[in-house]
Formats: sequence, C-alpha cells, structure tokens
Amino acid sequence: MTKYAPHTATSAVARALAYVGKAYPVGMCQKWTNEIFGTGAVGDWDGDRDADAVDGWKKALAKGKVVKAASIKSLDDIPAGRMLYWSGGSRGFGHAAVSIGNGQIASTDAPTSGRVGKVAIDWVRQRWGLTFLGYVEVEGNGYTLADKGSTATKTVAQLAAEVIAGKWGNDPDRSRKLKAAGYDPNAVQTEVNRQASKPKGKSVATLAAEVIAGKWGNDPERSRKLKAAGYDPKAVQAEVNRRLR
Repeated sequence: MTKYAPHTATSAVARALAYVGKAYPVGMCQKWTNEIFGTGAVGDWDGDRDADAVDGWKKALAKGKVVKAASIKSLDDIPAGRMLYWSGGSRGFGHAAVSIGNGQIASTDAPTSGRVGKVAIDWVRQRWGLTFLGYVEVEGNGYTLADKGSTATKTVAQLAAEVIAGKWGNDPDRSRKLKAAGYDPNAVQTEVNRQASKPKGKSVATLAAEVIAGKWGNDPERSRKLKAAGYDPKAVQAEVNRRLR
C-alpha cells in the first residue's frame, strides 16, 4: 500500500511558497525540505557523521524512488512538488530544495543567505557550482511525494506533443483536463509554443500530399493541427487545391 507524505505535491508547493521571503537558518536545506513534506529526518545515512542533503539523496536512491538527472531532458519537465538534490559544495554537503514547477525551486539560502527564496533550478549549478543529481518521487523513509491519485507520469515535452496532436482538446477544457491529471497547463503551453516555433522539415508539397491522404483529418481541426505544428494552413490548402484541380 502506498504511503503518502503528510504534505504531498500540491500542499508542499503551497507550504514552500508561503516561506518565500522568510528567514531560515543557514545551511539547513535538508531539514527545511523534510519539513515542507512532513516526512521526517533521514539521518546520517552514509555514516560520514553529517546528516546532510547528500544523505537525503542516497537514502532515497537506496530505499525510495528517484529520477536521475541523466534521464531528464529538460529541467522544465520536473513536476512541481518534488524533492530536488545536488552534490558538491565546499564541505560536500550538497543541497536540497522543492520544485515548484516551470523549472523553478523554492530553496533555503537562495538567492539570499538565511532566507527562503525562488530561483531557477539551474541557479544552484550556476551560482554555487553544485552538480544536479535529480529529483525524488519516493523519499528515503518510504513516503510518496505525488498527490494521492495523481496520474502525472508524463513529461512536459510529451504532453506538449500530445496537445499539438489534438489529444487534449482545446482550451479552456484542455487546461482543466491537464490540471485534473496533475499537470501544469501553463508549463505545457509554454512547451507547445516552443515546439511549434521550431523550424519544420516538411515542405508545403509534402504536407499537401499528407492532407490529401487524410493524415491531418478535416477542417477546422486540420487547420488547428497544422498551425499548432508550426505550419501555415492557408499555404497548405492552396497547394492541396492546386493538386486537385
């Protein structure tokens, strides 16, 4: 049976954001992160006489479930309400923080020492030189961090591709569905815009042939899909008309 954290993702993000701007003891990132989720201390897991952020990661790696940095295509894909970890630092203590969505974290000592703030995930690497390890789904004491009943298992990039393909419908219904499934509609839309702005490899002639073959469906849905994918529906239709004369 799944054991959920006392404060799962949605609640944890709200709790973390409520701390922003407030004072918190310097160097106590692991303690603060555990408090946000209510999961309790992980102790000195690696036996080096320091109960630090690296212990939190190592224990989650051994007894919980983590997503390693190497498997994360974009930091924007990291779901809100997860524990994030870094290694390194002058004393090797690493760092822990809480993801709040859109590639950002709530963190102690960032950007101001002794206070909780909001920064980009990569700020920790850029400013402190720490190595990002990944994020935690089930922490070392066995607590699941996702909201109960959440189906949020897809990356933002995957969701954006599905939106472009029309699988989530249109707004405002699309945003409602995404939010109900545990995703951030704003983050997904940002990725949709990014993907749609990429140069496309297909020519108008190729697209017209696909339209004639029925691969893009019928209007008005066809035009919406073409536009979402970064193409000009009118130009494609003109070529279709020319071919069918």
